[in-house]
Amino acid sequence: MLLPSDILSSVEFNSTKNSILVECKFVNREKSLNTNLVLDTGATTTIISWYLSNSLGLEPALSKEAVPFFTASGKIEAPLVRVEEVWVGSVVVKKLEVIVHDLPQESGVIGLLGLNFLRNFEVKLDFRKGRITLNKWRK
Repeated sequence: MLLPSDILSSVEFNSTKNSILVECKFVNREKSLNTNLVLDTGATTTIISWYLSNSLGLEPALSKEAVPFFTASGKIEAPLVRVEEVWVGSVVVKKLEVIVHDLPQESGVIGLLGLNFLRNFEVKLDFRKGRITLNKWRK
């Protein structure tokens, strides 16, 4: 059983849509941007667009790390960078590694919130209420 002090953050999403959009705040080098990412438990690593990356001053073109991953078009490689802070509601993951890759324009998505963020929490999706709750891990 979770105690009220175990609930770290609770954020709303539109449960009538085909994907779960989560408002995220990215902080890097004193720059801060809010955007919606699709919560994607199939994405091992969080993905953000080149636009978002450049707006945060991440300079992915200078990254010495590239990671292979699979898209609908097949296997590709993309730069890996670290964002100082990624917030969802009142919780933060610091120094989060993100892949920089533009998703298809017709998707209307600027990025994916992947498992490398989500695995820091116990995640509860309540589709009836349209709410995501991020809790402390119970020991």
